[in-house]
Amino acid sequence: SAQLFLQPCVGSSQPEVGDGALARSFADLLQTLWDDRTRRFAPLGFKRTVGLLTDRFGEDEQHDSMEFLEYLLDGLREDVNRLIGSTHKSEERPLRATQPIEDPDGAVSTVMHRDLGQESSKIDELLVGFSKTSLACPDPQCGRRWAVVDPVLSVKLPGMDPRRSRELSFTMIVVPCASNQRIAVHQHRVKVDKCGSVSKLIETSAAKVGLPVDRCLLAEMIDGRVRFFVDADTVSTLNAKVPLLLFELDDPNAVAVFHEAAEHERTSGTVSEDSQEKRVCPDDGKAYTFQELTTSFQGQYSEEDLRAYWRDAMAPLAVALPEGARCAAVVHCRRESRAGHSRELVGIPLVFCMARSTTLQGLREAIKSQMGRRFGPECSGGWRLFQSSAGWDAAKADTLLAREELEGNDSVSLGLRECEHLVVDWTSVAPSQIAATLASRSIEQQAPQPDCTLETCFEWLTEAEELDQENMVLCNGCGSKV
Repeated sequence: SAQLFLQPCVGSSQPEVGDGALARSFADLLQTLWDDRTRRFAPLGFKRTVGLLTDRFGEDEQHDSMEFLEYLLDGLREDVNRLIGSTHKSEERPLRATQPIEDPDGAVSTVMHRDLGQESSKIDELLVGFSKTSLACPDPQCGRRWAVVDPVLSVKLPGMDPRRSRELSFTMIVVPCASNQRIAVHQHRVKVDKCGSVSKLIETSAAKVGLPVDRCLLAEMIDGRVRFFVDADTVSTLNAKVPLLLFELDDPNAVAVFHEAAEHERTSGTVSEDSQEKRVCPDDGKAYTFQELTTSFQGQYSEEDLRAYWRDAMAPLAVALPEGARCAAVVHCRRESRAGHSRELVGIPLVFCMARSTTLQGLREAIKSQMGRRFGPECSGGWRLFQSSAGWDAAKADTLLAREELEGNDSVSLGLRECEHLVVDWTSVAPSQIAATLASRSIEQQAPQPDCTLETCFEWLTEAEELDQENMVLCNGCGSKV
């Protein structure tokens, strides 16, 4: 009834300003709405009163209906309070949050007696509830338990399992090493905590198919560029919209080589002007220091382009490499596109380790061996070899290193970068095994989500959870954040 909002304790006789303005205006609104004579009604007076009391819902913009409803109920409960008079300023006197209570079991009754004993209205009796958050210190030597109880006008229920909101889901393409005859290339999905590390993602995915964790390497390929991740990376840095590649390498030492190369690619790029290091230009085969490179090509390219070329395209002198140094090799497979106007990548890249100090013939033989192991002997020839880089789209790589009919320079020493990105390009039709390896992978279907009932939402709301680093609180018992 509108009379509920017109009790004498409301206060002021002016509905626009002062004590009781919101309740009086709301009462007028209800009386008009329930009047049998009302056919059409624009609540302009009520809107004007709200606008005078707060600027949160001003202008003619769209606002959150739940936020307005809570504001209205909180204001009405103050205006119609039966025990104490109060000046209506809803934003200054919201429902009070309580201080921590050391007796979690009796916390709700304590707060109800304190709050409803001081302020009581029909709004309190009908619509005010209490939310209790119980906390416990996980340290067994402390074990402190306490609770925080807050009066609430509404409860926002989760529409999905909160654990899902704390997780990220990734599609993984698992690529076992060529010697692994037990597992085929296939795809599955895994979920990990979004604050977790790459090592946890690798561990979860590897365990799902029975791969040794210490031989697994994680990578992503976007727009013809392959990027490798190290164990300490967080999963929040990964792109969950594209499939990730989980490679099984031949041994744990090979994984370490790729991790070192990944770290080098992230930190390299600064070139000292007076550096005496020489690198070989793949276009003319000459060795240059960076200063010599800028002098030779000054005016043709910007200094920024030359720095990128030095970093991404020029290989070190083989004689200057440490003995036994190993290279992380990435080999893409490429063919003519179906439209016939460009080149396109096909299948999954090969990843393996080899000596950084080699020859062109040694590089070709290493790639032939890997191609034969992965795809069969018929895939070990019939292609040209191009050089790419971590920052380049391998589909567009145009630096030719070798082709079968030109073998005159095969015995020349060749120094490979820490991570060498290469492209095997078929001049004719690429062998079907390469595309089939990726196309025939098994796809794991996602389990259907269970029906979401109101009871389930309440269970999710009250489910115990461990606070993450962003939401930790201070335990007064041991003084630690828990």
